[in-house]
Amino acid sequence: MPPSSPLDVAEQVKQELSRSANEGIHFPHADKTKLDDAKQEPRSKQNKSNRCGGLRPTAGLLDVVVVLQNKNKGMVITMEIWRYPRFFSTQIKENSACLSTEDTHHATQVLRMKRGDKAIVCDGKCRDYLCEYSENGKLSIINSQSSKAEPKIHLRLFQCLPKSDKMDYIVQKAVELGASEIIPVTSARCVSRLSAESAEKKIPRWNKIAYEAAKQCGRGKIPSVGEVLGFQKAVQMVKSENVGIIFYESGGEQLNDIIGNTATRFAQISRIDLLIGSEGGFEEEEIELAKARGIVPATMGKRILRVDTASVAAISVVMFLTKNW
Repeated sequence: MPPSSPLDVAEQVKQELSRSANEGIHFPHADKTKLDDAKQEPRSKQNKSNRCGGLRPTAGLLDVVVVLQNKNKGMVITMEIWRYPRFFSTQIKENSACLSTEDTHHATQVLRMKRGDKAIVCDGKCRDYLCEYSENGKLSIINSQSSKAEPKIHLRLFQCLPKSDKMDYIVQKAVELGASEIIPVTSARCVSRLSAESAEKKIPRWNKIAYEAAKQCGRGKIPSVGEVLGFQKAVQMVKSENVGIIFYESGGEQLNDIIGNTATRFAQISRIDLLIGSEGGFEEEEIELAKARGIVPATMGKRILRVDTASVAAISVVMFLTKNW
């Protein structure tokens, strides 16, 4: 059970921070001097979403919500840094970071960030930096840690083009669920066929959606949306060392059998390629072409799923089976 008072929480945290510092463990923005300012607020003013056993610490308590959990090796502190705005930047130096023009506008005009506000800036290489905003898109770095939300497998989604704007939804959800790449594909039964002019507009839009989704869900990398490929070229991209799976409405192996059998052959599954059809599914000739490349037909059950449901379901199950949930 957590301590009964934020003052007790503050004392517990101070002791834990001192112990952790001696062991070389660092927590983002762990300013012990601010712990002395912790006060208990009246219950009527407490935030219903607090995580401290019915008590809401004031902003002085590490400027973040602190969760104390009893573990085998004593008290463990969890900093809920997901509450802070998140950005990506390639302009990160030893003690400072700089946002892009677009993200600077979002930070100042939309989020109304002020000097001293906290934010997370990721370098796109699985490193998160806890920062303090100064001005004009510039931030000072407080601490850093490896990104926690990036899956250990590289999942590539080959998505046959659906009708209307369903691809927007598919890209967004694929990124949220852990896909590393999304490749639009034109198959025999695709109703939607992009001209070169349309693709030139759509692909930047899909990459923008992927970028925003990566920020929202805490990814350590920015997944990419590639050029539109024909089915044959898409199949050729699936290498023999990858786990290639094509979902076929007329039947195939269960996902847990495919992943399980692969796991027994390899010490670790590192790359998985998923091929999902459009509203009309795949032609039998396309399935045979995929099988010739070592891609395994799979089924997601007896019910026929919509194209945008199928991609969400497939990625979710794969992430669960590979323990990347």
